[in-house]
Parts: sequence; C-alpha cells; structure tokens
Amino acid sequence: MSFSLVASAWLLGVCLAQQWQAIPELVWYLFALLIAGVLTGLRWRQRHWRCFFLALVALIMAMLWVGWLAQLRLQDRLPAHEDNKVTRVEVLVSDLPTLASDGVRFTGILQDPVAPGLPRKVMVFWPSGCLQGCANLVKPGQRWRMALRFRQPSARLNFFGMDGQSWMFQQGVRASATVRGKPLQLQETNQWQPMIWIESVRHRIRQRLHRLLGQARQAPVLVALAIGDQQGVAREDWEVFNLTGITHLVSISGSHVTLIAALGAAVVAWVYRRLRWRKRLLSERLPVRLVFVWAAGIGAFFYCLLAGWGVPAQRTFFMLAAGAVGLSGRVPLTGMQAVVLAAAVMTLLDPWAVLSTGFWLSFGAMLILILLAQQAATIVRVNQSRWTSVWQAFLVAAKLQWIMTLAITPVTIYLFQQLSLSGLLANAWAIPWITFVATPLALLVSALCLLPISDAYLWPLAWLAHYALHISLAPVHWLASFEWLAFETRAIGVWELGLGLTGVLLAMTMPPWRGRWLAWLLILPSITSTSPRPDDGDWTLTAFDVGQGGAILVQTRSQALLFDTGWRFGDIDAVERVIFGELRAMGIKHLDRVVISHPDIDHVGGLPRLEQVRSIGALYGSGLSRVDVQACRAGQSWRSDGVHFEFLHPSTNCSEQRLQGLERNRCSCVLLVQGAHHRALLTGDIDATVERDIVHRVPGPMDVVMVAHHGSRSSSDAVWIDHLQATHAVIQAGQYNRFGHPHSEVMMRWQAAGTKLWVSAADGAVRFESKASGLKVQTARQARQRYWHTPYGILDIPELQD
Repeated sequence: MSFSLVASAWLLGVCLAQQWQAIPELVWYLFALLIAGVLTGLRWRQRHWRCFFLALVALIMAMLWVGWLAQLRLQDRLPAHEDNKVTRVEVLVSDLPTLASDGVRFTGILQDPVAPGLPRKVMVFWPSGCLQGCANLVKPGQRWRMALRFRQPSARLNFFGMDGQSWMFQQGVRASATVRGKPLQLQETNQWQPMIWIESVRHRIRQRLHRLLGQARQAPVLVALAIGDQQGVAREDWEVFNLTGITHLVSISGSHVTLIAALGAAVVAWVYRRLRWRKRLLSERLPVRLVFVWAAGIGAFFYCLLAGWGVPAQRTFFMLAAGAVGLSGRVPLTGMQAVVLAAAVMTLLDPWAVLSTGFWLSFGAMLILILLAQQAATIVRVNQSRWTSVWQAFLVAAKLQWIMTLAITPVTIYLFQQLSLSGLLANAWAIPWITFVATPLALLVSALCLLPISDAYLWPLAWLAHYALHISLAPVHWLASFEWLAFETRAIGVWELGLGLTGVLLAMTMPPWRGRWLAWLLILPSITSTSPRPDDGDWTLTAFDVGQGGAILVQTRSQALLFDTGWRFGDIDAVERVIFGELRAMGIKHLDRVVISHPDIDHVGGLPRLEQVRSIGALYGSGLSRVDVQACRAGQSWRSDGVHFEFLHPSTNCSEQRLQGLERNRCSCVLLVQGAHHRALLTGDIDATVERDIVHRVPGPMDVVMVAHHGSRSSSDAVWIDHLQATHAVIQAGQYNRFGHPHSEVMMRWQAAGTKLWVSAADGAVRFESKASGLKVQTARQARQRYWHTPYGILDIPELQD
C-alpha cells in the first residue's frame, strides 16, 4: 500500500508542477518539508502518519525534480540579442526529416564550437531541402555547415487546441531556425552515437518502403505501423481514424510492442530450454520464466527505440521492466502496482510526458484493461464444449470492448471533443487484423529492408503487407462514411471530466448489484453539456490567433458569425489548423453568417475548408465573384437576439469588378456590432484613406476595435483613432511576419489615445464578453500561461515615452 501511495504521490507532484505559471523558489519546498516533518514527528508511531509523510516527501521531491530540470531547460535558450539574426554554425541532423511546405524540417544539434549563447537543440527548416533524389538530400547523421536565422520558439496560442510552445519545450527544442544561402555538407564523424544510428536505421527503412510501394494509397500508414513515423499519413486518413476510434492501432501501440516482445521472447525461451552447461540444462539453474520476461523486456526496449520511443511504447516497456524486476527480486507486483511504477519511472526520466495526451490514454487504457481482465476471469467457466467456450469468449470480448468504449468516453471528449459510436465495430474488426496480420507483415518487411536483398524479391512481400493493411482498413473507411455514427461535443471542464471518471470508477469497482449500471449515468454531463451563450442584447467576440491573417467570431444568444477565415498555404489553412478546432471546442456546429472582408489569401484562404466542415447560412463578401456570395454594402443591417449588425463600408458593389492591389484592401467590408451595452468594429484591411472617408458613419466612442490591416503603417489614421476613442484595440498579426506588422508608430498612436492594445502575436487569442455588468476581457495567454511561456519570442509592444 505504501509503495503505491508513494508512487502515486510522485505522479501527483509531477502533474501539479506542470500547472505552474512560474517556477517557485526553493524555500517554499523546504518550508513544506519542515511542516510535514514536524506534524509527522508528533505521531510517527502510527503507520498511516508515516505513509502520509513518505507520500508528502515524494510529492515535494517530484516538484523539486521538475523545477530543477525546468530551470536547466529554460537556461538553454536563445538570447534576446540573437533573435531573428543569421549565424553560421555546424548542425548534426538528429532525427527523421519530414516534409514541410516546400522544404524539409528536422531537429538539429549544434556542434562544437557552438556560437556563444545559442541553444544546443533547434528545429531547422530548409526551404530547398528534400528527402530523396536531389542535391540537398537530408538524412539523420549528416553534418552541415549552415547559415541559420535563429528565432525564439513562438507559436500560435488559442483557448483550445495545441500549445506549440509546450510541444517544443517537451522536445527540448529551444529555438527554431531557417536555412539561408547554400549549406555545405561536411564529412560525417566516425564517433558512434546510438540514437543517431537508430534514426539512420529508421530512415533507411522508410526510404526503402517508399521505394518499394511508390505512391500506394496506404504506404504512409504502413510506414507508421513499422517505425512509428506518422508524418506522411494523409489528412483524410486521420479523419477516418478519428471518426472510427482506431487511431491507436495505426501507430506503434502497446499491443504491438507486447506482441513483438512476446514473439521474440518465445523464440529465446524455446532455445534456452534446450541449452546445456556441464551436462545440465540451463533451465535448472535459472527458471525459463525469468529468461522469457527479461528477453521480452530487452526486445521491447530495442523495438521501442526503432519505433521512435513514443509514449505508448515507453509505457509498455516500463511495465514489462517492472514485471521483470518483480519476478527477479521475487517481489509480487499487482497489475495496478506495475502501472503506477511504470508511470513513476517514466516521469522520472521525462517529467513532461504528462503533458502528452498519449500518456493519459495509454496508462488509462491499461488500468481499465486490468480491471476488465479481473472481471473477465470471474466470468469464464471451465468444463464446457469447444463451441460453447468459443461463443462465451466472443461474448466476453464484446462486453469488454463495449465497457472499454464507455470507460474512455469522458477522456476522449475532454481531449478531442468527439465521440464515435462506430468505434466498437471498427475496433472489433481492426484490432485482430492489424495486430496479428498487418503489423507482423509490416515489421517483417521492415527487417528485410535492412538486409542486402534485391527489391525484386522484396517487392511481393511489401505489397502483401500493403494489401493486408488495405483489407484491415476497408471496412473502417466504410463505417466512417456513416457520419451520424460520430458526433462532436463541446470542450468539457475539469468537473465534468471528474464526474465522468467517478462514474467509470464506481461502475467498474463496485460489488455486483442490479443498480450498479446507474453509475454510468455520471458520464451523461460530459456528453450533453452545452456552451454558455450570451443573453439577449449581449455578445461575445473572439479574435482568434491565426498568425498573419484575420478570423473573428461574434456570438449572440442563438447565432454565430465568422468574420474572415484566415490564410491558406498550399494544402494547409487556418481553418484546419486553428478555427475548426476552436469552433468544435465551443460547440458551434453551424455558422449563421460568414463575412469575407476581401479576397486576400490571408482572409479568404480557409473558406473552402470551412464549407467542408461547417454548414453556413448566409455568405457575405467583397470582391468575390461567386454567385452564392451577397456583396456587403454600406447600410445593410440585421438584428440577432437584440444585437444590431450593420455594414458601414463599402458604399459600392466591389464584387462586380476584379480588384487588384490597394483596391482590394480599400473595398474591405467594415462591420459594426452594437449590443445593448457595448460596441465593436471589424475593419478588414482598409487604409487611412477609407478611414477618413467613413469616419462620419462610425458612432463613437467604441469599446472594441479590430485594428485595420494587421497594424500596417498605411492604416490607423490619427483622425480615425481620435474619433473612435476605443477602450480596446486588437491587432491580428503573425510573429516575424515579412510585412513588419504591426508597426511601432501605429501601436504608439493607439496607446497615446488611451486605448488598451492587444496583439495576437503576444497575447494569443483575445475574447470580449459584453454584459450588463461590464466588458470582460480574457486572452489565451492569460488562460493558459505556464512557466515555459517565456517572454522571449513574444512581440514587444513599445511603451509610451513621457
């Protein structure tokens, strides 16, 4: 009991430490230990007080451990004076390069001598790099002399979705860099580096698999099964996997690691049983079961390295290691204790693993499986006929799969805001096929890829593995076509998650009785909860952080309006990367109106994707030639739930002509939002000329203003600012954008007028809630601030000079 309690306290300490907004001083830890020691010393003879003290010490030591490692990682950062500067360095390619836009992205380790102040590990983007068939071929283990433009690890930050800075901090990446000029490849070092060698092996497997399969439909998924590299999997495939709940199967999962480890250990055990030493079987000296479990652990370790050392693979390895240690030391460990011990060891080595969704899904699923296995053991009967046993096993497996689906529902909704009813059928089909057919074939082909075997002999086996995977996924794609089997939910809070998990725990651990199923009803709040909406006459405005682009959501009690849809670059866009996830988390499935201020790609780029993922009522725009678009014109107005909306510009139909250059910006739709208590103004990319022309149409003072043209120097005229007398102004601009937005003079003009200025590059998304009690303002950085969100890499807003 004390062992499990101490390990659980360690995990709790690690989790609490990851909630810090700033790292506390050491004196607070020592003070907590002193108080705990005094209280425990008074009752040391009582066992439960000793357990309490040990647990408290473990909790505090975990927080100390995280704080110390975090300080070391924070110190390894790019100095402010090196930000956005070009420096020539030597770089070692340390991982699998991936395609990114029109180039290659990889993790690079700066080699000695490192320029003073530069971090050791950086994320490098090479615009003209490639993965095969060109002069700038990039692969692990290469050394290059490069001119790199270093930048702080900044990323878009919204109220929901991925925190890019958090991910980079977890990976130990303390700066990003872009290649400038023409790099020079250096001679590779003769020093053997195990991790680089493993990445090179993974690269050889990936390259040869792609060469064997060419453009085959499921080739990237086969690579993901073999070596855990998911970068090439198409977006459409991920949508299918998410809709059907089989994402865990198309990567290196714990079941795959266990299967491979067990097969390898079985071979070792078979050989070991037949080995002799001095006419005695070795199995008489050392039990076969110990050899089996240690062989499984060693095999799992090397396979996990080959698979990229992901969280599910780590969890499986550490659990196997815990079992091996327990057997070797004759220390019996229950399944629960093995899970807790594996999680504690994993967080000891990598305390930021708890920030990964895979950590909680992996260990949570394992705990559920242990509970289900205990229940299944009481169900299975003996002394039955073969067909009766098969039928009973089928019923037990179906029941356990159904319970598993229910059990992970609260966590799935909390993490992904999505629930799949087809997951039960999809997993029932895909688990045996992928686990026992497709994955072994993929691994066999991968192993043979490392041998000097001609492609002509290896090609049939590679296509057999691909065909097996295709058979595995064909029914899954068919199930995904029934969209009504998967539905979205809004992002739930911690209390709803806790209530759902309480229901799961009670339903699975309470003694059997007829009313035990009622505990499952505690999951319902997480499924049926709805987002709060403004009252009549109130509104909520959210300016998303989409980087260099525009996207603003305005909500009333029953309607939602999206003003602009952000950027598009190639096959990626702001809707896919930001807006869709935010709308889903907010529970918005229908947009009553969408306004495209003007047809620049940073404002209209996400519209095609938006129309795929959301239904749209009315579509307004300026400069768009589509027949389904209503041209916005000055004077057009409507009311929604007591909130008045009115276009103030343009005064002509800009969609009747093809606009170019400045005319596109000057024809931007300008929308006034006027509620019962506050006003907001959305301006698009108008310039100072338009501002002076329409200033007489704009009522003042204004509560919230979207600064025109991302804070360009050509906008925010002094007359305009003086007339608006805005309380708050928001600038949507991307960090390090090539236009230099926002301009310092523009920001200072707004500040001089007494306006509170918010910049998405610094504050992330900004939300305004208009209520009778006042205007409430919150930024994503305030809501999600953690110690890794350092002030570096965030736009510096100039202060007024006296």
